[in-house]
Amino acid sequence: LHQLCLSSSRPDGTMLPQANEAMAQTYLEKYCTDVTLGITKRTLLLQFATMHAQRVDAVTTDMHLIRAQLFYFNGDKHQAYRHLELYLDARLLDCKLKCYTCDQRIRTGSVPFSCACCRVASYCGRRHQKLTWKNERMSHKVLCPVLGHWRKTKKGRKNGRANEDERKNDRVFDTYFGSIAFL
Repeated sequence: LHQLCLSSSRPDGTMLPQANEAMAQTYLEKYCTDVTLGITKRTLLLQFATMHAQRVDAVTTDMHLIRAQLFYFNGDKHQAYRHLELYLDARLLDCKLKCYTCDQRIRTGSVPFSCACCRVASYCGRRHQKLTWKNERMSHKVLCPVLGHWRKTKKGRKNGRANEDERKNDRVFDTYFGSIAFL
């Protein structure tokens, strides 16, 4: 982490937004995966992750997911759900347009590989599909049920059917957040 901070500092001493995003993600990963840490160290990791996330001005799709996790772990479910919805909306917009793994645009006329379960994630090849499925804590395996639920919710709203019950969204989101802690 220290090397990343040193290599990504600007002349005025501030870090590049991408470095702050990477730092926030790294602290969050440690917070969620290291079960040997005491409450004081875990609280400190969460504070560091939050501090770095707040320093990112332009919020990317992945940053929405990081912020959703941070808000949830800091006890603000409303903001966590809002950022998770923003992340899911952005992923739906990229559906069939970009590879979920490398973000490369899928060529016009080509048929992308898609996740059969959520039907949101598209890939430029089988290799990328396999990589994303079991890559890390925030693999597609973890996000797939939420993406599928959100796609169906948005489709129902678009077709004029009654809005999805907010409690069902809450249950799906709570299940997701519960599954990413301590993986």
